[in-house]
Amino acid sequence: ASGTGLSVTGVTVTITDNDTHGVTVNKTSVSVAEQAMATYTVVLDSQPTANVVVAATSSATAKASVTASRTFSASNWNTPQTFTVTGVDSGTLSITHAATSSGDTQYNGETVASVSVTVTNAPGVTLSTNTVSVAENAMATYTAVLDTQPAAQVTVTATSGTTAKATVSAALVFSTSNWNTAQSFTVTGQDAGTSAITHAATSTDSNYTITTIGTVTATVTATATPPTALTLSTNASSNTVAENAGSVTVTATLDEPATSAVSVTLTATGTATSGSDYGLPAAFSIPMGETMATGTVTITNDNLDESDETIILSASGTGLAVTGVTVTITDDDTHGVTVSETSVTAVEQATATYTVRLNSQPTANVVVAATSSATAKATVTASRTFSASNWSTPQTFTVSGVDSGTLSITHATTSSGDTQYNGETVGTVTVTVTAPVPPSTLTLTTNASSNTVAENAGSVTVTARLNTAATSAVTVTLTATGTATSGSDFSLPAAFTIASGATTGTGTVSITNDNLDEDNETIILSASGTGLAVTGVTVTITDDDTHGVTVSTGTVSVVEGDTATYTVVLDSQPTANVVVAATSGATARATVTASRTFSASNWKTPQTFTVTGVDTGMSSVTHAATSSGDTQYNGETVASVKVDVTPRQMQGPLDFTPQPVFTPPPPEPSMLVLTTDADDNTVGEDG
Repeated sequence: ASGTGLSVTGVTVTITDNDTHGVTVNKTSVSVAEQAMATYTVVLDSQPTANVVVAATSSATAKASVTASRTFSASNWNTPQTFTVTGVDSGTLSITHAATSSGDTQYNGETVASVSVTVTNAPGVTLSTNTVSVAENAMATYTAVLDTQPAAQVTVTATSGTTAKATVSAALVFSTSNWNTAQSFTVTGQDAGTSAITHAATSTDSNYTITTIGTVTATVTATATPPTALTLSTNASSNTVAENAGSVTVTATLDEPATSAVSVTLTATGTATSGSDYGLPAAFSIPMGETMATGTVTITNDNLDESDETIILSASGTGLAVTGVTVTITDDDTHGVTVSETSVTAVEQATATYTVRLNSQPTANVVVAATSSATAKATVTASRTFSASNWSTPQTFTVSGVDSGTLSITHATTSSGDTQYNGETVGTVTVTVTAPVPPSTLTLTTNASSNTVAENAGSVTVTARLNTAATSAVTVTLTATGTATSGSDFSLPAAFTIASGATTGTGTVSITNDNLDEDNETIILSASGTGLAVTGVTVTITDDDTHGVTVSTGTVSVVEGDTATYTVVLDSQPTANVVVAATSGATARATVTASRTFSASNWKTPQTFTVTGVDTGMSSVTHAATSSGDTQYNGETVASVKVDVTPRQMQGPLDFTPQPVFTPPPPEPSMLVLTTDADDNTVGEDG
């Protein structure tokens, strides 16, 4: 500022720009029909300092073309300009853009978004052919379909140019929903020669008012010779198909084109059984004018071991001489019995197992019986029965050791209704029975990760494992040493037993979740009374308690002569009484309850300190924690409470008598300071 005669402190105002250069394309994609047009616009985001040319390029001009370029100046930069896309042929393409400017470096080479273009078919009608051939008094067909969805119903009419030679069926009607489903015109031959069939479309949709669509030339030949024979063939090599092949295609072939549709119903004889070995298709038709059609025979992949079977196919109801075909189904199943083991070892008075299953589905129940060659050495489960439903499920035979030595278990199969499995050969199992070796060591492990358990985990499972199977029951009585205390930190389980013939037993150690802040503690587990060499395990209990004192608030406000309260509580259970004493830093302002005592039973119950306001002002209440028997709480740091004592409001009537007020003269100014209302003295250029 000038002319004030004062010392001036100025201020700097920063104008922030709110314009960003760029080019905005209003569409990312457009759709256009063949020979039609679609548009999109382009505009600059900020005023250029020189003319900017935005050029558009089609990636496939055979599909669509686009306006070459648009020029933007400093005066028309914010007026959107139009690019026109012209559809040429159906398909997709991309239009890219490039910005150039000889005088504006920001816009020269500016990135501009692309536009995806889809060119759709133009409205029209497509005929499936332009020629048909038909015999006298026979029929032939061709189809018509719309190229695009119409806005209203469309009628396509066919007209024969020479009805004496050929006639054509009535008009076809297409709706907005079936427009893309081809419909058939039927040409009927009248007399040998040709006729030109023309077509026109009519509709309230102007796009489908088409006077000339296309012409189909019908050539009529002299009356055709009707077929007299039908031959069946298959797509299977040598007419042989594997049981698991799924299906075989049967082709019915006429010796002459059909003068009317021929319905083919397959029939079958042979050794294969319909329904269980194969399934025939429904009747199928050979269309008029055609010589062949196909049907599918499904092959059933069963699990029976059976001979190769035949399907002798023929056809009924055709009125023709039929040459059938024989299909052979090759079986892929082999009967047999699989034994899971060739040898097993069992300890005296202990057991071992193996399994047996059938290799194919039986036609009746099959009994597999096992026989021990020396029952004084080992016995075995007598037999197992397999049916048509459980044949593939392994069943268990149990070998029980009696006395050390070796023997063989043989097997025999019997079946009253399945000749293949009756007397089937089954493998032998060699059994070695060993004398029991009593265990010599016992090892303890736990289910705790790294043998470490949280105080609040509840329990840990201890597993006692023998180095060999127990020859008689082993009683395991856990013992414990370590820094943790039995009863208050953990509890051992009652004695548990490892059964004869078993190698493991388990017990559960309960972990006590106390409230004491203590170090992590250990339980060194062992076992007594087993007579074995014991390898123990050390379990670490991690503590989850932290000692401390919580004060309910950091500030209280109290009126002179009144009281206010706050509470104090311990964060963990102490091992001895803890006294929390409060001291007012300014007793002339406020006083406070002297102390509160916390014990092992009331430690988590908040206790109240009462602050009494004495005189207006501030005071700080500090706290000290002492304990003769708990070193963690003796001298524990406790937060202070800030006390604000406010004056008591006066009672009685108020005196509103005006009083003279002395007003000193204002001082003479010596400095002028300039400020603005802009945040951080920064303002946008548009304000």
